[in-house]
Amino acid sequence: MVRIRLYASEGHAANPQVAVDAAMVAASILVQMPDLADRVSREGRGFASIHADEIHAGAAGTDWVAHADIVLDVKAYDATIRKQLHAGIHSIVQGEAAASGAAQKPEITTAVRAPPTTNDAALAAHVGGASRRFFGRDKVLDSLPQHPCEDFSVLATADIPINHSPFNMPLLHPTLETGIHALSFAMLSIVGNASNAGSYVLLPVLPWERLAIPVQVRARVLAADALNNLHHAGNGFVHIVAGAKVGQLGSNVARTQSDRRNVAAVPLEFLGQSDGHHIEGNLGHAVGEVFALAHCRASVSFETDDLEWLSDPRKQLTQAAAAAAADAAGGAEFAKWLLIFDNVDEITMLDPFWPAGPHGSILITSRDPLTKTDLATRGVDVPPMSEVECVLMLCTEVDELPTKPATKEAALALVRPVGRLPLAIAQCAARIRRTDTSIEEYMNRFGRGDLMNELKKVQVLPPQQQYKHVLDTVWRFERFSAPALGLFHVLAFFDPDSVSERILEVDAAVEAEPDGVPCAYPKPGEEYDNTRVEIMRTSLVNRNKETRSLSWHRMVQKAVRSKMSAVDAQRAYQLAVHLLHQAWEYAEDRFSRESRKRPACDEVVPHVLTMMRAYGAAVRGRPLALPSARRLVVLLQETGYYLILSAQHGAVDKILDLAIGICEAYGDDMRDLLANTKFSYARFGGETNMDPKRVLGYCMDYHTIRKALDDGSLESREDVASSHTSLAQGYLFLDQFEAALEHCQTCIAIEAALPGHEGVLSQFAHIYRAWALYGLQRDEEAAKLSMVVIQYRTTKFGQDDMESVKWDEEDVLTVGLEPRLGLALHCLANARRRQGRILASFKAYQKAWANYRATEGPDTWRLAQIDLKLAEIYVTQPNIPGTAELAKEHFDRAIKAFGRSPFHKNELARALYRHALSLGELKTPLGPQPTYEKAKGLYYGLRPEASRETPPGEAEFDSLVRFWSR
Repeated sequence: MVRIRLYASEGHAANPQVAVDAAMVAASILVQMPDLADRVSREGRGFASIHADEIHAGAAGTDWVAHADIVLDVKAYDATIRKQLHAGIHSIVQGEAAASGAAQKPEITTAVRAPPTTNDAALAAHVGGASRRFFGRDKVLDSLPQHPCEDFSVLATADIPINHSPFNMPLLHPTLETGIHALSFAMLSIVGNASNAGSYVLLPVLPWERLAIPVQVRARVLAADALNNLHHAGNGFVHIVAGAKVGQLGSNVARTQSDRRNVAAVPLEFLGQSDGHHIEGNLGHAVGEVFALAHCRASVSFETDDLEWLSDPRKQLTQAAAAAAADAAGGAEFAKWLLIFDNVDEITMLDPFWPAGPHGSILITSRDPLTKTDLATRGVDVPPMSEVECVLMLCTEVDELPTKPATKEAALALVRPVGRLPLAIAQCAARIRRTDTSIEEYMNRFGRGDLMNELKKVQVLPPQQQYKHVLDTVWRFERFSAPALGLFHVLAFFDPDSVSERILEVDAAVEAEPDGVPCAYPKPGEEYDNTRVEIMRTSLVNRNKETRSLSWHRMVQKAVRSKMSAVDAQRAYQLAVHLLHQAWEYAEDRFSRESRKRPACDEVVPHVLTMMRAYGAAVRGRPLALPSARRLVVLLQETGYYLILSAQHGAVDKILDLAIGICEAYGDDMRDLLANTKFSYARFGGETNMDPKRVLGYCMDYHTIRKALDDGSLESREDVASSHTSLAQGYLFLDQFEAALEHCQTCIAIEAALPGHEGVLSQFAHIYRAWALYGLQRDEEAAKLSMVVIQYRTTKFGQDDMESVKWDEEDVLTVGLEPRLGLALHCLANARRRQGRILASFKAYQKAWANYRATEGPDTWRLAQIDLKLAEIYVTQPNIPGTAELAKEHFDRAIKAFGRSPFHKNELARALYRHALSLGELKTPLGPQPTYEKAKGLYYGLRPEASRETPPGEAEFDSLVRFWSR
């Protein structure tokens, strides 16, 4: 705790201009503290925090403040960081006091210091183990150091142990119950026996009023009971957004709702992955069409726009209908919706899917007993299926009638010991079908066998572990043919939600690795069909006939993977790499990325991400054979590059880091692949605002390796030429335009000397040359060179160019545009605009916008750059009707797109500033400036060293972005 006293000079309130105001100096100091903490935290790579506990200045009845007192709370785990914080505070305080002209120096003292609390390792391990047994392993986490309050270390010795903030009151429920349970079981783990008892299964239904709705989850669930309690029930029009994998509860709720009047259902597939969550399918089209929502798009992932739709689901109405509607929101009619998440094993998976608004409900089912207190003030502990329902389910699965007493008795003898778990009953039914026996015969033969004895153990397990035990047990007792086992082992390393049989049903001839024994795998055709029939009989795997894809539960996949030996795991992993390498249609393409192959690559990407996460478990200290390692690196590098081109940057750095690590481990055998990966990393850096010096470093690495590998062959010379264009791009990021021109010219010269060259590489060099000329303000040369590139694309690829130039059918029909190339068109538009040729610039921007949207998607930063340029042009034409609305539309799109990306805060800051200018906020300094204040806040966050005395203007915001964005 740091105490600061700032002294004022003698003066009077009537003449503040001739005196030092201590309160103003204090305010100036305080606004700099967050930036100081952020800067020290980034530089020291550790936690740092500064906030004001107290500030006092003046007293009632006085005209002038004699002094101002500040009490700062400084937190850091690291002593070096704490020292830097204190040094920064002293520097800022003394600097502000000196700048104000105060005659007396400020007083700075350290009042209280509290040491960090370090847990006793043995005691923490003991309590952690007990907590995991009760709460479940997924609910007890080993975290980094936390900072509840600085007096935590001495809290137990206080007379009144209470957190000192007057406003510190977390949500009472479930905080109170969870805290009591955690403390109680921590104590009982030491002085008594902590119970493992818990609810069998929990079904919370969560409308926006955060109420829990009583619902029974059974084989034939009474879904109407749930619907009658949902807060939108009886409103006359309810839409359902449900998952294709929704279990019995979700499907029955959907079915019951659909039977009612004015109800529509939207089927979607819900997927949750560790590196990102999304709902697959044409959500924008489906929701927009069925709900009649405004602003629907053709195809989107379940992200910001979709949450906004659900938060504000206004239907498109005719004027007459809108006038007649008695809705409070301006005459709009709102759709009602029910979002169903069934069998949620990890509740945090749902974090990205919470809309905000009063127009719908969320229904969640889970086996986790704590879901009730995690999500609502009240929840429902749902009892298991009754014995009668279990018997009916078993008999239905094996196609028997429970009318015979012997059948009913045998069925009861089977379902009772397995805990009445639907999954266990389904697994037993599958075995009965495969043995071609009745339930009675099966129990007579196997009722006292090892399988039933193992399944009986489920009765003493906590609910979170019951399904895992059933799956592990069933898998252990299954007996498969060698091809079926090989197929299972390969599936263990693929994404479990959907594996296309296009990937699986191929000739999987691969080197006998790692122990000289080939991996058994079904051959295409009859053997594969027979193997698929074999594994489908187990009920462990599902098949979608329409998409010809296999899927299984993640718990099944984990069970299979856990039972594999190290050698089997590596053998299956290498075979999986081989299958994906064959399925990846870009693997042999060196300079083209044809969009017509995107659907095939989209099928492979989730599996490459799964392989990346499973790499350590598959290798286990035994390096992959060189051919498999090379295939894996090619897959990783290609996938990373593909995701970069698709503006999906989330997992790219992890993918490329693994590829570089593998390449470096194999040395010279993978130098060529290391070069390609460095090239991809440079492209990734350019797309994500990485430090330009680091980007240039990757470009130089790529160039150096390619020069070292140059053996004079046609391919190696092309690679060297390509490395010069990469260097040119790296120098552009640093505004070193002459160097960029030099490397572009070198690339062109190398390709010109190659026999039969077609100028494929030179077109990229021409694009970067054009941008370098634009950076040198040689606008006419830049424009002409851009036209050369556009003409080259038109001549070479014509109307069917499916690489970098795309057709947009709507544009072709309504505008009649020629094929376009985004980067060249962007450069052409910039050059024409700076020349004052606004109409030519506007047309080029329009074509660039259409090209970027067709090639990269609707929400990318390149498209946002063009949106901003178009908005700025519309602003300059206020006399043309409709331009104000069009400018706002483009500003809004640009700001939203930049705001989605964690890498483009600089572009967002400048876009907000340009929008503030268009709104006239800076013309009235004393008026409200909400947009400019947002821009200014971002600017100071990006430039913490900037002076606060002069507000940032056009030059400052332009300095945040690279030259092509200005």
